[in-house]
Amino acid sequence: MSTAGVESLCDAVRAVEPLATLSTTVDGTTTRVTCEETGHCVSWTEEGGRESAKAAMTAHVAGKKFAAALRAKEKRAALAQYAPHIVESKFVPGHVFCRLTGSRIKANEEAVVRHASGKRFSRAHAAAMAKKHALLEEKDPATEAEEKKSHMEAQVARSKANAVAKEEKAKKLMEEKMKRAAEKKRRRENGGYDENMGCWVPPQRDIESDESDESDEEGEGSEDDDPEDADEGAQNDLEDDFYDDDDSSDDDENLIATVQAPGAPKRRRKGA
Repeated sequence: MSTAGVESLCDAVRAVEPLATLSTTVDGTTTRVTCEETGHCVSWTEEGGRESAKAAMTAHVAGKKFAAALRAKEKRAALAQYAPHIVESKFVPGHVFCRLTGSRIKANEEAVVRHASGKRFSRAHAAAMAKKHALLEEKDPATEAEEKKSHMEAQVARSKANAVAKEEKAKKLMEEKMKRAAEKKRRRENGGYDENMGCWVPPQRDIESDESDESDEEGEGSEDDDPEDADEGAQNDLEDDFYDDDDSSDDDENLIATVQAPGAPKRRRKGA
């Protein structure tokens, strides 16, 4: 097989689609030409078969399958600028994997730009630049599901353990509270050593009896020592005259009233 025959086929294909990428292999007498975008392959063993292979490959690059593959290739080329932080997904077709956040995004530039503009990506990118953590490696979705399930089960177990511990703590606090109340009641009824006061405290009934005795003594000594003063205090000073009649006149209309403080005549009499 001549090299010129292969070049002729490739030139015919590129004339239809210049962006097509073709690879050639020779195995003995068999020549194969493969489209890199779709994996479509044509082969021939004789010179006569080359023309039919050329027609088949030309028709292929002009079809819908090649056009779709070419668009996907262009998208991958546009997304290559985000590597190594965002790369093509190994497990989910039509998606890319973010090695900073561990997220999968649809393989189109608009979705990638929106993800890369978020706060989560920015924080993860800053941490990676500061070498605080390495880039993530994509895992099989089945493995991720198992890990997520294990994590949820561990979280549920921790929640149950925390609830049991909280309940036991509340029970212990209640027991201590009841114990302190019982001890306080015992000291109040029978007396005992008080740790807060640092001394022995008598029963409450003895304390109350002492207080009642003191009250009785104070009541007996509260009587007035001077009965005369008491009698004077009981007297109503308002019974004294408020007006002085010394300046008398035959004409009652010309009388002028002199206002005196309550008890003033009484004080004057005592002074006399």
